[in-house]
Amino acid sequence: MLEILPARLKNRHWRQVVVTSHRRRRLLVTSVGSLIGQNILDGLAQVRDDYFVVGLNSQADAVSNFLCDRVYLSATLEEVDGFSNCFENVVAREAPDLIIPGRDDDMVFLACWAAETSDFFGKAMVGNVAIAEILRDKWLTRQFAKRHGLAFVETLRDLDGMEAVRTLAEQQGWPLVAKPRSGNGSRGVVLVGSDAELIVAFAWPGYCFQPWLGTRPDLVSIRGMMQGRGADRLVTA
Repeated sequence: MLEILPARLKNRHWRQVVVTSHRRRRLLVTSVGSLIGQNILDGLAQVRDDYFVVGLNSQADAVSNFLCDRVYLSATLEEVDGFSNCFENVVAREAPDLIIPGRDDDMVFLACWAAETSDFFGKAMVGNVAIAEILRDKWLTRQFAKRHGLAFVETLRDLDGMEAVRTLAEQQGWPLVAKPRSGNGSRGVVLVGSDAELIVAFAWPGYCFQPWLGTRPDLVSIRGMMQGRGADRLVTA
């Protein structure tokens, strides 16, 4: 296990915190390099002296690593045994007061782990396994919201058929946002700006389609910008 000690440890203010008798609550944030991890750190900024933040991340160069008090380099969650061993070693060493998942997939892992680990019952910031599985899947989340009268953007699957998705575009306007049912970090998310592009997107299994909310984007400008960066996030028909 590789431990990274960030520059924060060398800060004069940090040395003052160490010698005080005030006990800082210890948080463990998984996938701390994610957008959620960054938001958690930002949210704690004004009360940071009250918390000792331990990060767990698979990317050594993520900026958020160096905003933690201590951070551990882990295997990716896809490497199940490696990640699990690293996670359990960190938990045993750090004894966190609260464990916060930084990604949807982390939430499912934590829910399963908490269900089998009575010593940390209530310390993992997740619901039960069934709820975690629902929240990882955009279509199941939509169904859950609908059953309970919760607001949720209109969402269709490829299994609902192309005509249903075309009707959604006619009612709401282009572009549609095509997303993998499972996933995080906006990976695999594309804008579908026409019927021809919809035909291309429909060839991808396991996708959901949602209307664009808010001011309509300038697709021509966005396409030029993304192609200029060598990464097209719009469908090419």
